[in-house]
Amino acid sequence: YDMLATADAVARRTPHLFSLEMWGGATFDTAMRFLHEDPWRRLRLLREKIPNICFQMLFRGSNAVGYSNYPDNAVAGFVKHAAEAGMDIFRVFDSLNDLGNMKAAMEAVQATHGICEGALCYTGDILDPTRTKYSQIPCVSCTASIAAFMLPRSLSESNTRKISMPASAACFTKPDTTFAG
Repeated sequence: YDMLATADAVARRTPHLFSLEMWGGATFDTAMRFLHEDPWRRLRLLREKIPNICFQMLFRGSNAVGYSNYPDNAVAGFVKHAAEAGMDIFRVFDSLNDLGNMKAAMEAVQATHGICEGALCYTGDILDPTRTKYSQIPCVSCTASIAAFMLPRSLSESNTRKISMPASAACFTKPDTTFAG
């Protein structure tokens, strides 16, 4: 519960933050199996201490926060419970960009107060008009994880074209990757 010890200071000293990452990857599982904590309790306690900053999470589509696919009603139930416990922003993705695996989670988020961000694992031009299936994501914004070989120049050039929803790019690089500007 080290995060709880600093929660009051975070709320007072960083009120300008848009959001704090609460869950993603294996944090839900890690809290239970290795820290022997209740991740739901932790979320509720943090929400009490930090009411002024949005909480966000990375959500694995039909995998939720687990390692295998779950039925749509289980995914929807998890989203509903997470929103009620204090989660505000759900960044939903599927490792294979299978929109069918993302749909139940996104629809469940839209039934709450939460914000749905559809996240794509993508190594190409997200603005390519021939890639129409990515325009059908039912979310407020789209976050694209761009592969390491995409240069910042190509990203900034592609941002000058119009898109129909807010978009952001998270660039993940290998430690030995350098960018030429």
